[in-house]
Amino acid sequence: MSGAVGHCRRDGAAGCDGPVRQVGTVILGRGGRRSCAALVPPSHVDLVECPRVAALTTIMPSGHPHTSVVWCDFDGEFVRVNTMCGFQKELNMRRDPRVTLLGYDPREPLRYLEIRGLVVEMTRAGAASHLDALAAKYLGRSVRYFGDVVPAASAEFEVPVLCRIRPIRVVASAW
Repeated sequence: MSGAVGHCRRDGAAGCDGPVRQVGTVILGRGGRRSCAALVPPSHVDLVECPRVAALTTIMPSGHPHTSVVWCDFDGEFVRVNTMCGFQKELNMRRDPRVTLLGYDPREPLRYLEIRGLVVEMTRAGAASHLDALAAKYLGRSVRYFGDVVPAASAEFEVPVLCRIRPIRVVASAW
């Protein structure tokens, strides 16, 4: 798989170099530089915009990783995931905003996108509509999360939370 992507200079200086041909692995945002950090290569956007498989890793209070399968999308600047109030990943992200999202397509197992980032916002505002939109994208038809995906009664005790993640380091691989 090849495509043009920007990359950070090896010397760690802020700012991006010009496009390069991509086959293999490219690391963007080396050293956590924000100017390059937000780049998700066009060749890999599908792996953050409703990928077939995505896993979000948060940090437990003990320091151990906690990984769960998630639905996600990308608004061009932030990766967006939804969780519920009180779920372990929600508690973890409120305590420590450092996360890693891994997206891949099992039909191409050597092609993946790893995004290390910071949760910059967690809000209930718009979370339910975002969850419905994600469900519709993933299922390919108009649905409501509560009622069509999970039992409607779940809405009585589950409160959606929309989480926006700013990419800090992006690893895009394709072999």
